[in-house]
Amino acid sequence: MGIGLSGMISGLDTDAIVDAMVGGQTAKKTKIDNKVTLNKWTTTAWSDLNKKIYSFYTDFASKLRLKSSYQTKAAESSDETKIKASASSSASAGQHTIKIKGVASSQYVTGAKLSGTYTQETRIAQLDAENAGTANLVGQTITFKGKAGSADETVKTITVDNNTKIKDIISAAKEAGITASYDTNQKRFFFSSADSGTDNKFTVTSTAVTSEYANAKSDVVNALDASEVETLSDVDKDVYNNAVSTILSADKDDIAAAMEKFTDAGKSLSDEQALIYDAIINIKNLKVSGAGLTSPDNDTEIAAIESELLTKVETFKNSIDNQNQAGDLTKIGLGTGITGENIDEAGAGSLVVRKANDAQVIIDGATMTSSTNTLTVNGLTLNLLNTTKNEATGDYDEMTVTVTKDTSSTYDLIKDAVNEYNKLIEEMGKLYYADSARGYDPLTAEQKESMTDDEVEQWENKIKSSLLRRDTTLGGLMTSMRAALQSTYTDSEGNKYSLSTYGIVTGNYTERGKLHILGNKEDAIYAADNDRLKAALDEDPDKVMEAMSGIFTNLYTTLSDKCAKTSVSSALTFYNDKQYKSDLDRYQSDLDTINDRIDDLKNRYYKQFTAMEKALAELQSKSSSLASMLGTTPQN
Repeated sequence: MGIGLSGMISGLDTDAIVDAMVGGQTAKKTKIDNKVTLNKWTTTAWSDLNKKIYSFYTDFASKLRLKSSYQTKAAESSDETKIKASASSSASAGQHTIKIKGVASSQYVTGAKLSGTYTQETRIAQLDAENAGTANLVGQTITFKGKAGSADETVKTITVDNNTKIKDIISAAKEAGITASYDTNQKRFFFSSADSGTDNKFTVTSTAVTSEYANAKSDVVNALDASEVETLSDVDKDVYNNAVSTILSADKDDIAAAMEKFTDAGKSLSDEQALIYDAIINIKNLKVSGAGLTSPDNDTEIAAIESELLTKVETFKNSIDNQNQAGDLTKIGLGTGITGENIDEAGAGSLVVRKANDAQVIIDGATMTSSTNTLTVNGLTLNLLNTTKNEATGDYDEMTVTVTKDTSSTYDLIKDAVNEYNKLIEEMGKLYYADSARGYDPLTAEQKESMTDDEVEQWENKIKSSLLRRDTTLGGLMTSMRAALQSTYTDSEGNKYSLSTYGIVTGNYTERGKLHILGNKEDAIYAADNDRLKAALDEDPDKVMEAMSGIFTNLYTTLSDKCAKTSVSSALTFYNDKQYKSDLDRYQSDLDTINDRIDDLKNRYYKQFTAMEKALAELQSKSSSLASMLGTTPQN
């Protein structure tokens, strides 16, 4: 904004005049400011309510639609330090005998302590140099098998070279589904199965190339001396390299069949065998050419070359079955490898392995196993904490789990859901039916200055309390929730059930849809009525469970539809949050536009007043000069 001369000559209050001249635009700006404020307040109000609706949706609507949530039977353990139990409606009532012979556990490996100080960035070659062991790790192939031996076995191998680091070993183990780490303080590798049970055991093994195989392979690779290879053309070098590669990657039987072709010209070969035969021929021809023999067609010399090459290939073929030998992982603290069996500590800092175990429990005389310590048998869920082994006798003590009919937990579950629904519907109704705040607009900074803090708070609270008044989204949500809970469930025999069937009814219309359980001792209004819900649970708890599950499924489906993602709302959101955000962006843009317009107008007006002040100053100056010449005093 330009700098003007504020009435220095004219004596006018230029600032006040300019503010008055842009008053129309300022009023428009105030309206947009109000829209921004109301948008933010409304978004906050909806966000707070959304959390409460979503909480009811997940904690109650979702839970009560599942039949498994209704516990119509109770289970009591004779020793909860060893076993805890719960029962579903399908559990057999009565007393059950239990012996726990073993609890499930994961496999744990604590590597032997290393001698040096290392980090995950340390190269394995450094461990080779600084730790005792029968074999270097570089050159070995380490194989991790997660869930070893099971249908879900996961295998990851890593061939250690001079660039392999500790973190690469850990990464390979993790890719096999094994939890792995290296503790720099303890100087040990740690491995464990992700879950308990024998199906989750893992192994760590390694293999190293035998010297027999390595030498035979080298002989084939060096079928031509390095100096002779260099004398070949680029094309011949490619022929040689491809030929050697074909032989080295071949199956033992294919090599044997191809070599027999030299003495049995009539023998037919498969495509793979023919390739190997051609590869041997190519190497022989290149060697004859590359050796610079004076008589390359001399049968004796060529036969000698052929015999030498065939001998090398034969040796390589015979070494294939014996190409690998067991490796040694001592230099990373894993000894000769991990088979999944126990290894006890042999001394401070030594390798320790604790194998994975299944839980083993004898229930009513029948042995059951589980990969976890929680197992469900015929509706009875057991949480195993410890074995029942008697150390004095060596036998396993017998415990009992008693299953009894119990409807109180189901009653309480339904009662809690009704109470939470009432709290929610009451708050929603309070917001929807709030008193109007007509005539109350957000306060400007100037208005706040003339009011006390309490007056400002009361004014703003009046507006905030009415933000969702008659909100169509809120009204529609309330109506849908009520309709869902007033719906009926029809069983397989055609019988219809509703909440009112079980004495769950709405109260006075002034409560706007709140529910009451007839006979509920905590409900002062309806406590004296017959408790139809309790009676139904005592008579046929499974039917109550079925009906309630069906009705709350309707509520859950309704709420799921209401919080589904749309063009104006995000997923799991019960109001049009995207629309509010879009409106806010538009208001902010309008605000930027009108602020620019006000600044432009003020600049123009200040320039005009500045010009007027300058003109008046010049006029005054000329008037003073003229008066001086005439010997009179200028009149202001």
